Parts: sequence; structure tokens; C-alpha cells
Amino acid sequence: MARPKEFESEAALKKAIEAFSEHGYEGTSTDALLLAMGISRQSMYGSFGDKRRLYLEALQRYTADSISNQLRALNSVSSPVKGLEAMLNLAVSLAIADPKPKCLGISAVCEFGRFRPGSDDDNRHGGQKRSCPVLSAGFLKRKRLGRSARAWMRKPRHNS
Repeated sequence: MARPKEFESEAALKKAIEAFSEHGYEGTSTDALLLAMGISRQSMYGSFGDKRRLYLEALQRYTADSISNQLRALNSVSSPVKGLEAMLNLAVSLAIADPKPKCLGISAVCEFGRFRPGSDDDNRHGGQKRSCPVLSAGFLKRKRLGRSARAWMRKPRHNS
């Protein structure tokens, strides 16, 4: 009979994201991950698989959360220009809030380069290759909304 989990997977994954963000994939040993996550080796392998699978899951979660926050800021106001401003303000506020800012996404690109479509390492970057189209789609949606609002405002109005 399997032993019940004695840790919270989400909390452990957040700790793994922090460790990978700080030291990169190669610079983060399995022992350092276990210490940061506060779990045993057996728990890590049982819940996340090996270090590579844990890294990919951490990168995918980090990317999804980051893109979600950016899109939320972009769509937080009615004006597309104000949405871009809100998104940039979010990025700046996050960067200056941390005296040693870290970005797992940038770290992954610096450490591994870009993926090569159709190659065996297509999935190496977790959700990253999908994040740009998702963010681009968010930008295009705001752009279309801005154009349609501008066109609506330019239509002549008849006073009845």
C-alpha cells in the first residue's frame, strides 16, 4: 500500500520554481531541490518524476502564471493603450520590488537557447513555445477592440 503524501505539491512546485530561477537547471542539484522543496527524494520522484520533468513542470507553471498576469493587466482597463501601460507598469513594479529579480523564462532561454520545431527537444521548454502565441493573441484582441472602438467613435451620429 502506498504511503500518503506528506507535503503539498503546489507549495513544493513553487519552491522548485524559486530554486530553478535562482540557479538554473544545471546549477540546481537534486539535493538542493529537495532541501528547497522540503521533501524527500522518494516524494520528488513519486510526484514529479526526475529532475528534468520537475523542471519542465516548473517552467510550464511559471510561464502560464506569468502570461496570465500579463494578460490580466492588459485587459484590466477599457483602453488598449492603457492596457499596455498597465502591463508595462506590472513588469516594472515586479522588477523593482525584488532586489535580485529572477526570471525562469529568461533563464531557460539563456541556458538552453530556443527550441527547434520538429526536433526531439520541441518540448524542452515546457509551455514557453505556446506562451508567445497566447500573449500575441491577447495583444491582437486588444488591438481589434481598439480599432472597433475608434471606428465606432468616428461614425456620424444623428440626433433624433
